[in-house]
Amino acid sequence: THTVAMELRDEASRFNINNLYHDGEVDVAAVAIFQRLLTQLNLEPDIAIAAVDWQDSDSEVYKDGGDESTVYAQQSTSLDATLPNQPFVSIEQLQEVRGMSTEALVSLRPYITAVPYYLPINMNTASLEVLAALVDGVSVQQLQGLTTLRQQQAIESIDSIWQQPPLNEVSAEQRQLLTPLLAVDSRAFTAFITVHWFTACLSDLFYDQ
Repeated sequence: THTVAMELRDEASRFNINNLYHDGEVDVAAVAIFQRLLTQLNLEPDIAIAAVDWQDSDSEVYKDGGDESTVYAQQSTSLDATLPNQPFVSIEQLQEVRGMSTEALVSLRPYITAVPYYLPINMNTASLEVLAALVDGVSVQQLQGLTTLRQQQAIESIDSIWQQPPLNEVSAEQRQLLTPLLAVDSRAFTAFITVHWFTACLSDLFYDQ
C-alpha cells in the first residue's frame, strides 16, 4: 500500500531573487528590499549586489566598478572566468556569489524563491519578514495590524495597503517605486508530491492443539 501527500507552495509569498535584474535593467527598488531582508536576518546586505552581478549582462561589478571575473574569482574556485549573467535557476546558486555561505542560505531560504520571470510579492500571503523589508525602518512587530486585516478579509487592491500603518507613512514617490513589486494574488506555485510506500509482511500463525 502507499499514501500520496501533496503540498502547494505559493512562490509569490516570497521574494523572487530574479526580480533584482529584469528587462535588461537593475531593479533598484527590488535591490533595496533584498538588502533590507538580508539585514533583518543579520546577513551581509552586499549579498544583494553580488546577486545582481550574477544576473546582469555586463562584466562590471554593480555600483562598485571593477571587473566581475576578478572580484568573484578571488572568492570562489567553483566559478569560471566570468559569471553566468543570466537568471538564477535555483536559490542554491546564491552560494556561488560573494558573501553567501551555506549557513546564510539556510537562514534566507524560507523567504526567497528563484522563479525565472518577474514575480510580484503577494501581499495576502507574504511573510511579515518579507513585508517588513518593503520599507526602511519597519519592523515585523509594526505589521501585526496588517496581519489582522489579512485574517479578516483578503486585501483586494494595492492602494488599500497604503492606508495601513506603518505603510501609510510611505511617501508617494516610494509608493510609485514599490507598487510594481506588489500584488494581491499569486502567479506561481510549486507542487511538492511525496509518496510513502508500505510493505506488509504476512505470516501464518500455528497453534498447538
